[in-house]
Amino acid sequence: MGGDQIIISDFHVRPIIGVHEWEKSSPRDIYMTLYLGVNISAAAETDHLDHTVDYDELTKTLKVFCERSNFNLIETLAQSCADIILTQFNVHEVLIRLEKPAALDCSKSVGIQIHRVKPNV
Repeated sequence: MGGDQIIISDFHVRPIIGVHEWEKSSPRDIYMTLYLGVNISAAAETDHLDHTVDYDELTKTLKVFCERSNFNLIETLAQSCADIILTQFNVHEVLIRLEKPAALDCSKSVGIQIHRVKPNV
């Protein structure tokens, strides 16, 4: 992933997620780091929010979506978040690193990383 990026680190959400019944009984902690591929040239020149990604709005949108979601797999959650980012915001490329703490007794967390590009970019 090259070019300009907006980075949102350790964004915390609490969806219902997991394949085990005990995971489905209450929301689980998920931490996402987002790398948003954007062109910030116009924003840097004009100092106007309209020329970049409103990351406050983006995180609010993702938080509402995630906390209303119910998925078995973190892979599905990551793909759904990438779809929202690429379709609803002026982002041409996204890399999402998603971590689920305490998913295994023997590790701090289990995570995945996906990279998606908006079609026709």
